[in-house]
Amino acid sequence: MYPQPFKRPGYKHYYYRHTDPDTKKRILRSTGTDKKRIAHEVIQQYIDDLKRYTGKETFTLYEFLQPWVNGATNPRYERYQLEGKQYGLRQVQDIARLMEKYVLTHPISNKQIYLISRGDALDFRKSLSAGLLKNKPRTVNRVISALRSVYSETTHRGEIKNNTFAGIGEIKYSSVCEV
Repeated sequence: MYPQPFKRPGYKHYYYRHTDPDTKKRILRSTGTDKKRIAHEVIQQYIDDLKRYTGKETFTLYEFLQPWVNGATNPRYERYQLEGKQYGLRQVQDIARLMEKYVLTHPISNKQIYLISRGDALDFRKSLSAGLLKNKPRTVNRVISALRSVYSETTHRGEIKNNTFAGIGEIKYSSVCEV
């Protein structure tokens, strides 16, 4: 059952109300058209897109990263090869090595993808920089950058809704070591 479009007094376009599945709040949206038939189509398309479920959201981070660890199944590499763009095997190998060494052995890898919040990502960066990679901020930045790359590709494909690692800043470091 799709919501019915209606015109608001003083407005030209049709609108509709629906409940956002993530926030559970009622939202008023414009269809962007003044034709009722087209408004019905816009509403149906939007609701159907919301209902589309890929199944990737229930994966743990460990399961989610498995194609990225294997260079032959790296989704970004495959896409770039088809599009004729440059994406080197060295980048694929670097991402795979960083994932195997630092991410898949961390407790965050047992968490489901949709449960990983930005706070979890910041805690992950903090635990890396405080523990195993205490004096290696460049490596911490590379690990976070690799995860950002993985998440941005899957967001681009529409497999997950948002990039949890987007906007997480890099750790500052000086090029001169202080003794």
